[in-house]
Amino acid sequence: MKWREEDLETVAAMLAASRSGRPAVLTIVGEAGMGKSSLLRDVVRDANDFVVLRAEGQDANSAEPYELIGQWDVSDVRAPGGSLKDPILVAQQLRQMVDTAADRGPVLLAVDDLHWSDRESVEALYWLAQRAVAENVLIVVTSRPDGMVKHSEWARLGARGGNFARIDLLPWKGAAARTLVQDIYPGAADWVVERLVAHTGGNPLYMRSLLRQYSPRELAVMEPMPAPRELAGSVREEIASISESAAALLNAVAVLGSRWIPLPQAAFVAGVDDPAAATEILISRGLLEHRALEPGSPVRIVHALVRTAVYQSIGLTERRELHLRAAAHASSPGEALEHRVAGTYAFDDSLAGNLVAAAEAAAADVQYRKAAHFYRLAGSITSDPSLAISRRLEALFHMVLARDLDAAEAEMDTIDRTGDQVRFTLVQGALLHAQKKLERAAAVFASLPVEALESADSRTRYRFAVLQLHTGIGRGYEREELLPLLARADAEPVRDPAIAVLHVPSAGQLGLRSGDAATILDTLDALPSQPDRTSLAQTLELGWRGSLFLFSGAAEEAENDLIEVTRRMHAGQVSSVAEGVYDAFLGLARWQRGAWDLARADLDIAAESSFPGAHPIVEAIRPVASIIDGAWDDADGLLSSFTPRLRDAPWWEALELHVVSRVVYAHAKGDPHAQANLFPTLVEQFGDRFHDLRAYVAPFILFHLSLSAIWAGELTAARQYDHLLSTGPYRPAWMSWGVPWLRALASEHAGHLSQAGQLARSAAAVTSTPTELPLYRCHLLADLSRIASANGQDDLARTARERAVTGYRDLQAPVYARLFSADTPATTSRPDVLAALSPRERDVATLITSGLSYAQVARDLYLSPSTVSFHLTNIYAKTGVTSRHGLTELARSAVA
Repeated sequence: MKWREEDLETVAAMLAASRSGRPAVLTIVGEAGMGKSSLLRDVVRDANDFVVLRAEGQDANSAEPYELIGQWDVSDVRAPGGSLKDPILVAQQLRQMVDTAADRGPVLLAVDDLHWSDRESVEALYWLAQRAVAENVLIVVTSRPDGMVKHSEWARLGARGGNFARIDLLPWKGAAARTLVQDIYPGAADWVVERLVAHTGGNPLYMRSLLRQYSPRELAVMEPMPAPRELAGSVREEIASISESAAALLNAVAVLGSRWIPLPQAAFVAGVDDPAAATEILISRGLLEHRALEPGSPVRIVHALVRTAVYQSIGLTERRELHLRAAAHASSPGEALEHRVAGTYAFDDSLAGNLVAAAEAAAADVQYRKAAHFYRLAGSITSDPSLAISRRLEALFHMVLARDLDAAEAEMDTIDRTGDQVRFTLVQGALLHAQKKLERAAAVFASLPVEALESADSRTRYRFAVLQLHTGIGRGYEREELLPLLARADAEPVRDPAIAVLHVPSAGQLGLRSGDAATILDTLDALPSQPDRTSLAQTLELGWRGSLFLFSGAAEEAENDLIEVTRRMHAGQVSSVAEGVYDAFLGLARWQRGAWDLARADLDIAAESSFPGAHPIVEAIRPVASIIDGAWDDADGLLSSFTPRLRDAPWWEALELHVVSRVVYAHAKGDPHAQANLFPTLVEQFGDRFHDLRAYVAPFILFHLSLSAIWAGELTAARQYDHLLSTGPYRPAWMSWGVPWLRALASEHAGHLSQAGQLARSAAAVTSTPTELPLYRCHLLADLSRIASANGQDDLARTARERAVTGYRDLQAPVYARLFSADTPATTSRPDVLAALSPRERDVATLITSGLSYAQVARDLYLSPSTVSFHLTNIYAKTGVTSRHGLTELARSAVA
């Protein structure tokens, strides 16, 4: 085919980048028949000096998790317990595969039909592309436009520019297709338009034909979508003109699916003893593609629209016989079930029961999309109308768990809620909860009378109670409104592991709000002290303990627990719908102990794990990474954009963390006027709840509330916080110096400078560990310097200031050191030896100088060993050292 000059230039640029050691990604997007595969073949041809590794997406309904990358023999995708590993971990295996292949030259990963690929493989590829730095690798994928909707994270790569490029082969752009559809059906959803464009290849004749036959609502939920009438007619004419054996073989291939089918399997299903002549006829007519040199001599129909048209042309009796023969030769039990359903034209409750069992097994394996597919099939052949609707709603519930939210929302409109009112309301509320429309979700849950739930099964009641409870917490409901919901969830004997991840922290949060902190802490004390010795069943409790450590400011203990929790979640050992919350908690724990680079990496992962939009707790924490860098515009934007959302849905724990971020921001900016206005502003924006703390508030949160109250001169509130800090059930080590420090600041504000000096000196005299809120220790010394100077104690002021600035420098936190005057002695302003490094290079340098091996650094930062080596080469060049020993000595001398 003849390509546009600019597209050829893009291909050449991507190949050149990869040859020179800069990883590149090229995404080729176009509808069926527009030449995506042809352009990919041309790229492979031009990459004659590359090691080429090919893979192709399979039919989305039958694709197993990690099926795509399994074509590259990446098979270690399950944790010891059998559950799926997180794609970010599987990406490590892809990096190792690329590193091995790179010994023979630059590597080309060529992926055809990304739109049919399983989500897990695409996410692993995404992480490979996202974190690639030094690999000589070019990743080229082709996709229909719906693949860019389905795999939206991959679509974002193509928008980055640089060595991430996208070539569009679409004849109809979005605006033109939207106009065509909306001229016929005004108000049709954009994603339905995209689905129609993807199915028809943007062909306006086919689009109009389908819109004459079906409404956008019908097209939104059809699976598979039908062929346009005109194409179906021409295909029928073509089939009528070929031999009987060729037609039988073509029909068999259509029944077997969109993937490449081994020719012997197709011949068996077709009942054709010698398929060679039939295959040649179909190839000559442009109906079939054939890979004669590959094992099994696989074939497939030229593209999806033609396959759909062929399938529609098969008579019902022949279609049933073909599907039943295909079921007998299926490669998996799930595929056999699909063929049995396709060959069934009457209700079959026994088969429906088998499908439900398959759905439940898939859900237990955290394969929610597959579970939804099997539930939908079960509903289609269930004789009882009410039970059929219940199974369709189960399918929708699992679509929500899989975050297929647009499709779930569209299908909800096609279901009669009277068939199963409880489950309908559950799914509707779950969908709104997942979309983070908490106000509407709360209204939906509240609309169902409690007595109506009594007729539902225990698992449905459990799901309903937990989701309603979690929604209420997010909306900032009072604990009196939430306690009955918790009691209902606790009382259910049958639970759903996918929802239990919300139950445990919700119960803990409500327990703290009820003043039951001591009991909760005692319960968590029963966990093994070493996180890796907790069982998988204790993971949620371990995460809760880690978050309590975090909110208390016990950074080292929090980090240890949360590392293990996030490891298990990313490894697929436990299910999580927490959307990056535990990654964000880990980032804040590392921020508390001064590991800024690791904190940034964790917060980036947390933000990328939230869909759609960041989780409120993730949004509340994110600004601290920008603050430590002095990136004021970024921090201000994050804080400002989140405040209105928090006012609308005052999630208490998110609000607490938001207060921390705002206090940290005001402190780092060093503007006394802004500091004095912060507490009144918080009260104005979020009500008087900061004055009336009836619930337990963790020490780290209370510290920041107290500091903001002192700045504002609200000393009565500050004394209340002091009392709560001093009498709380858990007293982390830092409070031995943190509480007298706050009292010193309150005394200073009241004009009692002598008392303030005594309190500040006693606080600074307390011995602390290096991981015990080291940044805050520097703040304490800075305040001691100021108070001592006001008391005329110049030597003490100078010494405290020098210690503070040295501490800020050692922590690589110059944004705070700048708050001191320019006459600070030169010995306290030695340059940061890592100042020239990029954020990722800082991450690597931090771990290398702490004694980790290359493999450990690669594992912790989700990088390949070759990328770690590449970063080290740059680090050595920028710092003037030649070895990791030299880098370690340099880092040690900088803090000496």
